[in-house]
Amino acid sequence: MNRPRIYIVEDEALIAMEISDRLTHLGYDVCGKATRGEQALEEIPQLAPDIVLMDIRLAGKLTGIDTAAKLRQRLDLPVVYLTAFSDTQLIEAAISTEPFGYLLKPFEERELHATLQAALYKHRMEQRHAQARALENQLQIAGSIAHEFNNLLQVIAGHLTLAQMAVQPDNRPLTDNLDKAMQAAQTAAGLTDKLLVYTGKSLTELRPTDLNEIVRTYSVAPPLPHKPHRQLQLSLGEGIPSIMANAQQILHLMDQLVTNSAESTAAGPATIRLSTGVMEYDEVTLARHCLEGTANPGTYAYLEVDDDGCGMDAATLQRAFDLFFTTKFVGRGLGLPAVRGIVQSHGGCLFVTSHPGQGTTVRVLFPLTDKPRAATHQARPQQAERDRTGSAHTLLVVDDAATVRLLSQEALELYGYRVLAAESGAAALALFQEHHNEIDGVLLDLSMPGMDGIQTFEALQQIKPGTKVLLVSGYHPDALRQQYGEKGFRGFLKKPFQLSELHEAVETLLRHA
Repeated sequence: MNRPRIYIVEDEALIAMEISDRLTHLGYDVCGKATRGEQALEEIPQLAPDIVLMDIRLAGKLTGIDTAAKLRQRLDLPVVYLTAFSDTQLIEAAISTEPFGYLLKPFEERELHATLQAALYKHRMEQRHAQARALENQLQIAGSIAHEFNNLLQVIAGHLTLAQMAVQPDNRPLTDNLDKAMQAAQTAAGLTDKLLVYTGKSLTELRPTDLNEIVRTYSVAPPLPHKPHRQLQLSLGEGIPSIMANAQQILHLMDQLVTNSAESTAAGPATIRLSTGVMEYDEVTLARHCLEGTANPGTYAYLEVDDDGCGMDAATLQRAFDLFFTTKFVGRGLGLPAVRGIVQSHGGCLFVTSHPGQGTTVRVLFPLTDKPRAATHQARPQQAERDRTGSAHTLLVVDDAATVRLLSQEALELYGYRVLAAESGAAALALFQEHHNEIDGVLLDLSMPGMDGIQTFEALQQIKPGTKVLLVSGYHPDALRQQYGEKGFRGFLKKPFQLSELHEAVETLLRHA
């Protein structure tokens, strides 16, 4: 463990030497000393100490309080004051610079140690709170972007489908261009899915899963063919209990971590080690080493990816999982943020150790479950016969995005339905109150301002119990089913959807008993 680095600002040489000796005895690293504030302001940014011990009264133009105030403007660095004076005016002036401690000379060694430890801990906690606030802002922005882009992509994909339906099949140049545009829209939809995963709040269906089985599945075709001199080495622990996980997301997590490791290694041969195991973690270890996610003390299964690549310095490591941050010349900065989101959605925790030139080790902790593992395959449901005649059913479409609402209305009317449309939960209730005897089904957006989809659904059921409602959202239908299935929804549809998927979902809804 690295020793805390201390910088001393003291104009009495003998006192500075004595303090330095005490700090060295206590296990600190004295990285520099200054007798004047001007010297300290010049040296401290270069030496990057963890904390500054500052005498309040200094020789020269700047007092210790002046120096601390300038440091506070330039750097996020804790300062502990040293002084032989304790008059009220002086203390008030010192407090205005928000110091992390205050030591009266002469002081004992244990006082010095306790004050420094308290200051370092307070500073570390303040940094974590600031990072948490910044992360929360990022999550809100990412979620809003994903929601808005899903609506835009829905409109783009929907109108492309309408154009495909209208164009003559033998018009190859036009059909080819429409097909390519649709493929691009679907690729963009995949990026919005990554944004939702990044938020850590994406609805994810978790099942009892064998972690080793996922790793074996992944190792069959890892992303290493592009790096022919890289090898994947497996070391799987025995007797690992099941974890609650979404297998596809864990595969995606491994893909991102292994790809990053492969790209960080030199041009020559290199080995990326992928290992699993079980370990118990106490509160101190989790608090000290958990870079991302939150976890309680207990026993966890872990997945570890280790490489001998270029590694990361402390500043890069601190931002590695931030949205859109990348050190690659070409890159979107969505890979590691998605890893963070997957870990959060699984209730896990990330440990990352990395140093320049010494490689990187990423360990992901997963909570255990005592439930039996899920089957590795599921029987495919038989496709029911579908009535495509579009008989005279009346549907209510509820979506706050006007373009999506109008597209859905146009497409459903093209399929032969009568459609009523509402821009909000309140407007939907007013329409439903008037036409509930005519309405055969409701297409309801989940995310709406004011009254959201769940609240609107509950109000609709009060007016007419048993109303058939199809919940529409950017989240995966399996996750929506797990989250809201018990409420009584008759179906779930993911945005952006193909118009054929919309038609099929509506037909299934109307056939539902």
